[in-house]
Amino acid sequence: MDTKSSVQNCTFDYAEQKVRIEYAQLQNAETPLVILIHGVGGSMEMFQEFTFPVLQYVRGRFIAINLPGYGESSVLNVKHTMANYREVLLGFLDTMGITRCHLVGISHGGALVLSFAATYPKRVISVTAQEAIYKGKEQFFWPTRLLLGALGISTPLLLSPIDKVCSYFRGLPVVNYFMGRILNPVDLKLLRAAGDYGGVVQANARKSSMRAFCENLEDVSLVNITLELEGISVPTLITEGENTVSKSVRSSDKISRILPASVRHTAVIPNSGHLSPHTNPQAFVATLMDFIIKHLN
Repeated sequence: MDTKSSVQNCTFDYAEQKVRIEYAQLQNAETPLVILIHGVGGSMEMFQEFTFPVLQYVRGRFIAINLPGYGESSVLNVKHTMANYREVLLGFLDTMGITRCHLVGISHGGALVLSFAATYPKRVISVTAQEAIYKGKEQFFWPTRLLLGALGISTPLLLSPIDKVCSYFRGLPVVNYFMGRILNPVDLKLLRAAGDYGGVVQANARKSSMRAFCENLEDVSLVNITLELEGISVPTLITEGENTVSKSVRSSDKISRILPASVRHTAVIPNSGHLSPHTNPQAFVATLMDFIIKHLN
């Protein structure tokens, strides 16, 4: 099966514009229906390159999307924040005729699916969040603040002396490289061994919006979904990579303490880092599908 042959587009109205969402679909059964969402600087191509080759042997319908500003998805007229992404995700589901689904998100995408599940519980069967960012002020690691300074972004956590420093470091490939070296060296090593990581990043960067990426980074410093976590009512799996280095992204234990015990499930993905669905897709998919099969309805 060619796991990269099913790239399509979905178009709908949002914020006074026609929004196009690019998605890749892998289907060998109608159910379970699973939506996969990347984080800041990620892409649906990451799922295609590393996760789909494992999912092709699993019964179900799997859809990986490019959030607005990434790949061929539209750049929004409004800011690329979690609040707007949440409404765009709702528009995507409505347009695709998807009434209920399983949501899976990584990092900022993990926070997005948790927030969506709290806001629209009737549209969600289950949620899986891989090392979700949930409270920026507690999690925002100083190297990431320096990256924002290099991009010329001011946030409540970034003081003017390092604002607009090293402006020549603009560009997704360079920023992704430094984020990888600082936050996720394990991920970089595993991804390079598994496939053409550099090629995927470069290809996505050429198509993506620097404004969307910068606004995503700024949003990471501000996001706080604590109240949403307390209100989640659907089965929720919180996962983390066994070898994640940075404590700034290893928030699974904090999220688990806030989630209602009645919906909370946790798992550690062995031999992987922050990007477990890509760095150890076999283990992540096995954990994910075991959880989903237990919560099909």
